[in-house]
Formats: sequence, C-alpha cells, structure tokens
Amino acid sequence: MKLLDSYKTLSSVTVGDGSTILFWSDACHGAPLDEQWPHLFSYAHDEHILIQQFLTEEDKSTFFHVPLSIKAYEQYPKQKTNFYLAPLTSFWQALLG
Repeated sequence: MKLLDSYKTLSSVTVGDGSTILFWSDACHGAPLDEQWPHLFSYAHDEHILIQQFLTEEDKSTFFHVPLSIKAYEQYPKQKTNFYLAPLTSFWQALLG
C-alpha cells in the first residue's frame, strides 16, 4: 500500500464515473476530504467508499454513524462537493516535471 500512496502523491486524478476514486482519501479537489472535514470523517461508516457510491445515494445520512457531534454536523453541509459523474472511466495519471 505504501507504493500506491507514493504514486498518488505524484499523480492527478480525473473522477469520470467515480468507480475507482475513494471519496474520503483521494485528493480530487485539493486536500483529501478526510483532512478537510476530519470531524465528519470520524463518523463515516466506510472510510473506503467510492465517489460513485457516495454520489449516487439519495440519503447521505446512511454513510454516517448518528447522531453527529456538533463539529461534525457543522461540517456536514460542506459535503456538497464539486464532483459530478461523467460517463468515462476514472483514471490516474503521473504528473511530469
């Protein structure tokens, strides 16, 4: 797993259909969401959920242990991400230079 972590720091990701991108730990828009919203992340049922799974579920509360703490609840409205699913497959590519 350490090799994968190293690769991810030297690459960028295109979300596409979200089928290979982790919602919480892959950095698609700046820092990974588990770092941006640590309190909300601490209530996550599945820390390895795919973006595709998260975005296609209507009731997002099913992904969290409830009740949330006040700090986690304050981060919850911020979980409306800029992700959208596209019909192409997600992929990683190495950053050069």
